Amino acid sequence: MSSAVTIASEEQSSPKLTYFLKTWGTDTLIMFLRGDEKLRDIELGYNFFTKLNDEKITGHLFLKLTRQEFREFGMKIRPALELEDYIKELYIREPSFGEQVVESGNTPNN
Repeated sequence: MSSAVTIASEEQSSPKLTYFLKTWGTDTLIMFLRGDEKLRDIELGYNFFTKLNDEKITGHLFLKLTRQEFREFGMKIRPALELEDYIKELYIREPSFGEQVVESGNTPNN
């Protein structure tokens, strides 16, 4: 009986933020990242968003980035490590209301 309860509770859980983020295009990803309070304490550098745009990094690709790729972007080690942790956190984070507005928008693949 406990397995039936576990299955029922798993079915009721909300999709994680990454479920939606991986479908976003570059513009939508950048809009989300610029507005995310959890990212504000990381020193991204003045050209971080420009690099994402120039490289056409989509949500799907962003989720694959590691500290090494961020170092290749020209980031220092500390923000690169913090950004890698930030991405890991996205996999367990449930979308907030504002993020749900972005994910239901008509421009996920910009």
